[in-house]
Amino acid sequence: MVHGSHQAAITPRQRERTAKEHQISTRKIRDIAALAKTDPDIVNRIANAEISLREAREFTLEKVRQSKIQQSLKTHVRGEGIHTGHMRQLFRILDDDSVSLFITDPPWERKARPLYTELGKLAQQKLKPGGFCLVLCGQLYLDEIIARLSESLDWYWLSAVVFSSGSHKIWTRKFTNEFRPFLIFAKRPAPPNAKHGWLSDLVHSTSPDKSHHKHGQDAGRFQYYIDRLTIPGELVVDPFVGGGTTAEISAKTGRRFVGTEINAGIAAAARARVAAAKPSAVDVTPPLRMNSRPVPGATDPSAGSRHLRPPGSRRTH
Repeated sequence: MVHGSHQAAITPRQRERTAKEHQISTRKIRDIAALAKTDPDIVNRIANAEISLREAREFTLEKVRQSKIQQSLKTHVRGEGIHTGHMRQLFRILDDDSVSLFITDPPWERKARPLYTELGKLAQQKLKPGGFCLVLCGQLYLDEIIARLSESLDWYWLSAVVFSSGSHKIWTRKFTNEFRPFLIFAKRPAPPNAKHGWLSDLVHSTSPDKSHHKHGQDAGRFQYYIDRLTIPGELVVDPFVGGGTTAEISAKTGRRFVGTEINAGIAAAARARVAAAKPSAVDVTPPLRMNSRPVPGATDPSAGSRHLRPPGSRRTH
């Protein structure tokens, strides 16, 4: 096995030899070597079967996240539009009819379902006419989530995020899960005809970024819709900030941002992430490829000649 004290000097040939000796893949050897840089003792724990490689990855990531939180609590207790506490405070903080886009990834567990009712009420009151509320969620309680949001908002469309880094097993239903629903609701009444440009309802995600939050998502899936449903200077809101992905994208693309996070430490780390991202002003979305085929029924000349696809999406025939 690769031991922590020798990890830094291991070469590709040594990795291959070690992998053959222990009958494991060179990728696993590489992953273990990377973990050893953060925690040399973790290698021996894996070797002694005290912890799996997956558990070791999460253990190491959690140490990194906790370190960020402890540092951020000293330097970023407020600011960046991120408020610590329940999303109910947004009823007071936000002006009515002022928000261009709600885009969020709420908790998915059973006990969190009432939050979707409150989210729908908040979005309906604070969105501008024609504004949208996009909600990333799971499938297990999808029927109730849609029903709760529909109490206040108008259903608009269903989008999906396809995993590029492997599937997940839903043991209670015995399904291999390979996508997440991205629900699109509009402020009531929804416009009968869309005023935005052409959108794709299928986004292929990259590997999720778990370095900021254990449920962190990749930035591309959110930026695709932020770029196309808002313009710089408009207000984007995320009532479940988490690791700060939406807040960071908003800062980088010139959107104003307001959000809430109930955990003070996670909120502080998200503020630090946004503050660090501001000077770079780098667009995190890879360049879009274009399909030159005409879009049937398009009335906008630019839309008729170019059909934009989100990062990583595939052409269908």
